[in-house]
Amino acid sequence: MKVWLKLLPIGLTVLALLLALGYGFSRPQPFIVNNALLATPQPLPSFKLQSTHRPSFTNAGLQGQWSLVFSGYTQCPDVCPTTLSLLTQLQKSWPVASKPFSVIFVTVDPKQDSLAEMRAYLSYFGDQVQGLRGSEDQLNSLLTGIGFYPVTSAPTSEPNASESRLLSHSGAVALINPKGELHALLRAPLSLAMLQTQLQRILSKS
Repeated sequence: MKVWLKLLPIGLTVLALLLALGYGFSRPQPFIVNNALLATPQPLPSFKLQSTHRPSFTNAGLQGQWSLVFSGYTQCPDVCPTTLSLLTQLQKSWPVASKPFSVIFVTVDPKQDSLAEMRAYLSYFGDQVQGLRGSEDQLNSLLTGIGFYPVTSAPTSEPNASESRLLSHSGAVALINPKGELHALLRAPLSLAMLQTQLQRILSKS
């Protein structure tokens, strides 16, 4: 057997390893986070929403810094408080020398989640998490532009008096770059260690 045939399996293994480590050709490399793939950052549609931190919030509010955006609702019994706690921990543990980021919570339940309700709810996670609300059409422009589930008017189940309303919403977290573009999606299961590693990797290359 020729020598090159013997070396072929080794060469293929080395090539696969290099590609896995991020070495490639001159074309822009995709951002891969938990099976989410964006070949290039995607612009978001124009929107204008109410904010817990300012009179209104538009695309301009996403420019100039990195942002982590999560959707949910104040009566969510599990995923929302768990994810918001995780994002708050991430902010607090983020190295001072690294690029900072903001955390934004977009409601999928505008009929129930007034600004007052959202401010009270988000206060449990500190004063850095900004809440956004608006009409269904206004919210859906942003939500679907990111790739999140749109606002759902009907609950997935009718709660008893002691239960929470259950609404369908995305469990992913969107990473928005300083140009206000969708840069990557971080999908469940999420952990503090995974978020720290992935964000450091992405931001160090940007």
